Amino acid sequence: MSFRRLILPLILLLLAVSFALIAQDVLWALSTENLNLDYKDREHVSKLLIWLASAFLIIRLLDVFILYGLIERALGSPPPRILSNFVALVVWILTLALALPTVFRQSATGLLAASSVILGVLGFSLSRVIADVFYSIALVFERPFEIGDWIKTSDGLEGQVKEVGWRKTTLIGFEDTSIAIPNSKIGGETLINFNRPHVSFYRGLTFTLPYSVTADRAERLFLSALEEVPESANLPIKPTVSIKGLSGDGVEWSLYYGVPNYPMQWPIRRVFIARSYATCSMPISILPSLA
Repeated sequence: MSFRRLILPLILLLLAVSFALIAQDVLWALSTENLNLDYKDREHVSKLLIWLASAFLIIRLLDVFILYGLIERALGSPPPRILSNFVALVVWILTLALALPTVFRQSATGLLAASSVILGVLGFSLSRVIADVFYSIALVFERPFEIGDWIKTSDGLEGQVKEVGWRKTTLIGFEDTSIAIPNSKIGGETLINFNRPHVSFYRGLTFTLPYSVTADRAERLFLSALEEVPESANLPIKPTVSIKGLSGDGVEWSLYYGVPNYPMQWPIRRVFIARSYATCSMPISILPSLA
């Protein structure tokens, strides 16, 4: 946080206030036949200078404490210049809208109408950029995920969070590919975070066994196969076996088991299926995963 950026606006504000105190004498001395400034003109000039200097100080305060202070520390990178310029434009427009009726005793309706058109055009042309920036701020404060978390979007995109920037969030997929998702998109979607509330979680499989296999035997078969996968068997998450339904091929069994983290689910699944085939001396089929 650079407080040196506040020195210039503070000096200008002090000069404006000092000038207002002696404005009557100074502007009277500058008055000529071609530039005749009466009392009200001198008062208007001094007040307007204070308004402008105050607006400049407010812009710098927002930059130092909010944009390049709080938000930059939260995101770990400086905000885009376009955000700072947009904030400055809004402050200048609001300052003029307030200064006109206050200083000159005139209506600010025309200025407000013109400024609304300008802001509307800018907002429309930069809507995607502005949406990405503000969603990145929301992601920082809401923190639905952290760097290193494994997430999955409602569109089916999944990977490990590598970076959260001002405009996009970058994931690293299983194929070691980079997936860039705009923050406005990821902020409006349903997300699954596989690292919360715990790093370990349940995964499921559905097996079909002949009708001749009893419930006790089926349960022993799956649990014994699972015990040969220590990465899952040693977890506090206990596996569950239940009957899902009946089909023409036999009884459909649902098995839920624990995995220590998101990347380990695939090797554990392969080993578990191989062990199940090895310990079973009868036909067995596997349906799509439950999870």
